[in-house]
Amino acid sequence: MVYSTPGARALVLGTLMRDALDNLPDPHKAVAERCEMHRSDLSRFLAGKRTISDADLAVLADICGFRSRKERNILLELNRNRRQPEWWLGPSGQEVHDKAETILESLSRDVTVFAPFEIPRELHTESRPQPRFERELGNGVCRTYYIGLPALQRLKLSTKAAQEQARLLFWLTSVLTIRLVIAPEIGSPFRVLDLVESRTIVKLGNRGIGELYLESPSDVRYYKRLMGGISTMADNEDESRVRLAQIADP
Repeated sequence: MVYSTPGARALVLGTLMRDALDNLPDPHKAVAERCEMHRSDLSRFLAGKRTISDADLAVLADICGFRSRKERNILLELNRNRRQPEWWLGPSGQEVHDKAETILESLSRDVTVFAPFEIPRELHTESRPQPRFERELGNGVCRTYYIGLPALQRLKLSTKAAQEQARLLFWLTSVLTIRLVIAPEIGSPFRVLDLVESRTIVKLGNRGIGELYLESPSDVRYYKRLMGGISTMADNEDESRVRLAQIADP
């Protein structure tokens, strides 16, 4: 299957370039001097509404400050086969990888996460200074986390870090935009991102080994059905809150 319109990776590429151009003193002049692209075409690309050639992207990436070979190769790889409904972000080039992840989640209306064996990175106490935590998790995106029991096992250890993590998870159950429940440990982790522009993406894997993004309707339907089954088998919110309270304050 091939999309007739740009997919989610066009949003990622456009936003990456737009954010970088915003830091230049005169971005339009810089682009006009080096990139033979009409202003309206550039605007549509930066908004994720159209694609551009690899040659134009290479020049634009250089203008935007992506000058290392690794970064530019990652961007060009994203741009290739750009109308295909699945794409891969490998573990190299972690800064670009993290930016892409942040962009997609910030453009989402709902994010649903199945994490059977590890607590999601954005919920780790050690990586969440309070201001950043409030900005990223309290930004209006509705989030549902299905966390498996194995992910909670280490929190039963009587260490300060484990206690703080358990207390943070317990506190999150009271945040209006977050639903956190305990689920069975079946299958592999994945995320379903419902974007604000009526497009849904499924993300498989993790940042250590790379992540596969799926956009085809059949893949989305499959993982939404799978998430529905997980929801049926999971504890309800009250049961999950009680279990987390027992772990947080044994």
